Order: sequence, then C-alpha cells, then structure tokens
Amino acid sequence: MVFFLSTDALLFKSAIASNRFIIQLLGHIPMIMTLCIWYFFARHEFRQYLSNKGTYFADFWNVLDCLSLSSILLSFALRLLEGSYTLGARFEGVGNGAPNFTLSTVAMSFALPITYLNTLYFMQGFKESGQLVRMIIGIIRGITTFLMIMTVCMLGFSFSFYMLFEQGTDHMNPVMAVFNSYTMMLGTFEVDDFSSSSSVSSTSVLFISFTVFINIIMLNLLIAIMGDIFDRIQENARGEFIFARANIVMEFEGVLSKSQRENPNLFPTWLQVLVPTLKDDDINNDDWVGRIKSLKRNIAHVKTELSTKLDDMEKYRERYEKVQVANSRNTEASLERLKGDNDRLGKLIEQLIATADKTKEVKQARHSFIQGQGKLEEQIEHIKVDDEVVEEVELEEVKVR
Repeated sequence: MVFFLSTDALLFKSAIASNRFIIQLLGHIPMIMTLCIWYFFARHEFRQYLSNKGTYFADFWNVLDCLSLSSILLSFALRLLEGSYTLGARFEGVGNGAPNFTLSTVAMSFALPITYLNTLYFMQGFKESGQLVRMIIGIIRGITTFLMIMTVCMLGFSFSFYMLFEQGTDHMNPVMAVFNSYTMMLGTFEVDDFSSSSSVSSTSVLFISFTVFINIIMLNLLIAIMGDIFDRIQENARGEFIFARANIVMEFEGVLSKSQRENPNLFPTWLQVLVPTLKDDDINNDDWVGRIKSLKRNIAHVKTELSTKLDDMEKYRERYEKVQVANSRNTEASLERLKGDNDRLGKLIEQLIATADKTKEVKQARHSFIQGQGKLEEQIEHIKVDDEVVEEVELEEVKVR
C-alpha cells in the first residue's frame, strides 16, 4: 500500500494536468490499487477490533492503523469531491476549469508520513530492524514526561517574546511566537531582530535565559535520558524483538476463523524445545549492545574465568589433601615399621648382649682350660722327668748288680 500510495501522490497531479485522456486514466490506477489494499487492512482492523474491543485502542499501533486508514480514505474522498466540483464548474462554465485539489493534498500530506510510520510495525518482525523499532518506541515513551516539561518551559518563553515584540515581526501572534521559539532552540535566530522589541535589554536577558536553560541544560539532559533508556532497552533487545514478533503473529492469528486455526496445514502439531543460546561467541562479541549489558558480559566473562580458576584451585587443594593424607598414612606406616624395627633391634641387642656374656664365659673357661692344660703339661713333663730318673736309677742298680 505504501508503494501505490506514494506513486499516487507523486504522479496524480501531473497526470490530471495532462491533456491526454489515457494519461489521466493511468493516473487513477495507483489510487484504485491503494483502495483495494486499503480494504484488506480495513477489514483486518475491523476484525481485530471485534475480537479485542476493550483493549484495541490501548495499543499504539492500532491507533496508528486507524489514523493511517482514516487519512487515506479522507484524502481520496476529498479528491473525489474536489474533482466532481471542478468537473461541474467546467460544465457550467464557472472558473477556468483548472483542477483544484488543495484539501485532498493537505490530507495526503498527513496520510503519507502516518502510513510510512505504520510500516515500522511490520519491520518489528525482523531481528535487526525489530530491535531498532522497539528502541525508538521505548525512547519515545521514556521521554514523554520530559517533553511535557520542556514544552511548558518553552511556552513560557514563547509568550514572553510575544509580549515584547511588536506587530509586524516574526512574533506577531502566539502561534508564530511558539514556532520561532522552537527554531531558536534549534539555533536559528537573528540578534538584530531584538531592536524591534519593546525592551532590548529585557529581550536579551530572556534570550540568554532561554538558550542556557533550554539549549544547554534541557537538551543535554534529554540526551542523557535517551542514553540511559538506550542502555536499558538494549540490555533486553532480543527479548523485545521476540515479544514484538509474537504480537504480530498473535494479531494475525486472532482475526482467523476457527476453521482456519484448526486447519493442520496452517497450524501443524509442533513441539517447542527451549535450549540455552548463550555461547562464548556472545560474550566475546564486539557489537555495541549498551554499556550495562557490555559491563554484564564482561563481568560474566570475568566470573567464568574466576570460576574456572577456583575450580582448578579446588582440584589442586583436593589433590594436595589427598597427598597429605597419603603422606600421613605413609608416615604412620613408616613410624609403625620403625617401631617394630626398634623392638626387633632391642631384642637383637639383648640377644647380642646375652651372646656376648656367654662368649665371655666361654673365653674365661677356655682361658682356665688353657691354664689347666699348661699345668697338666708341666705335670706330665715332671712325670716324664721322674720316669727318666727312675729309669736311670734302675739302670744304675742293674749295673751295680
């Protein structure tokens, strides 16, 4: 619908201004195609309203759909009225017969941006664009109160400028005063225009106060608020995108008939499986996802490293304790073995002492035996000597005889 509506807005005037009937006829084709597509969306919105009467207008996108469809219908209705009036005036000879589509053009000028903005709803179904659209909506909702405060402050300065400036200047009426204050906020102003005010000094003071308060303080505060909202929304960007896609699916399912919802070809039996999607690549991703989420990812990465190191330290501690227990057991076993060896050594020493005592007694007996043997040999020698003496005596007796 956006394509045909844009084509109609760009080509309709030139086609109607042409003198050739075929070109004028072709100029109505985009309008006819737009109305056909308009009917589809209008029927869809009507069904959605019937299924959600209580909460239909609570959704921003539904309100935008109604504004878009209403502005398109209004612009085409005004075009038909203006065209019929021009055609009637041409037959009656009133006026110059030139087509005048001022009202329909004004209505179309509002219908085009509203319709283009409405396409953002369908862009929510795609990952990249969906996250950005949810970001825009979140920022608009977040700064609504701030914009109200800023509007009140700007209205006060606008009416002050309106009171100070005279007729014939840019601040000739309150509406132009507000518009010029808005352009002044954007940096468009002429200091020379202050001379046409009732009091140049008062105007200068108000101008300085306006620029300091609105341009410096309020606008920088707006940037800070938007940055904070960006971080908060970007932290849950994936969830926001999935939520928006689910809303689109539910909206189109809600307008389906019961037979269509029960059709197995459209809605087959399926099994939903939830699996974790966080991987190391997500932690090491360098894409800008907001300061808060970036800090959380870094903290999660550090926590993972610390957890790994703590697990390693715990393993080392358990291994050390096991080694200590094993060493303690080995030490106790060694002490038991040493104690047993000590007892055996003591018994051996006692046996050695006993053996040494026996050896000493044997040595003393041997020494006594040796001494007794020596005396015995001496006695034997004496006996031998006595025997020799006896033999000699006997020999002498024999000789004497």
